[in-house]
Amino acid sequence: MREKPKILIVDDELGPREALRMILRDNYHVETAANGNEALAFLYDTEFDMVILDIRMPDINGIELLGKVKEVAPETEVALITAYASVDTATDALRLGALDYIIKPFSSSSILEVVEKGLERRSSLLNISYKLEELQLLNKSLDDQVKKAYKNIQTHYEETVRSLV
Repeated sequence: MREKPKILIVDDELGPREALRMILRDNYHVETAANGNEALAFLYDTEFDMVILDIRMPDINGIELLGKVKEVAPETEVALITAYASVDTATDALRLGALDYIIKPFSSSSILEVVEKGLERRSSLLNISYKLEELQLLNKSLDDQVKKAYKNIQTHYEETVRSLV
């Protein structure tokens, strides 16, 4: 049986944090953090498939935390959620690698849609990464074979020249 995807919800307000947890708990393994420092502690201990961050938090704001999440776990998808939307903040979030930008109040369907999109994107990126690793190993193997064949040809050439002389 495949393990449920892990999602971290970070919001300093209990209401939205619990609402998100309730929406996602049936299909995902959900952890919650009340602030950025608590979220970072989780991220150092556990690999999450997705993180949902509130933008306005007292210790580390969501944009700063997004940058730190991407440093610690670049393959983790991140969606930002806020009641105070601005074009500048949305632009900054997307530039730093956020998957989406959700405005409060949110619907459960919009949350589930964003999470599914994030998990699909993460899965695709991980598959591409695995394929790239396989190709690099194959490339190294082929490179080694070419070097061996070249050395073999060089040796035979030298032996042929010696025989003719």
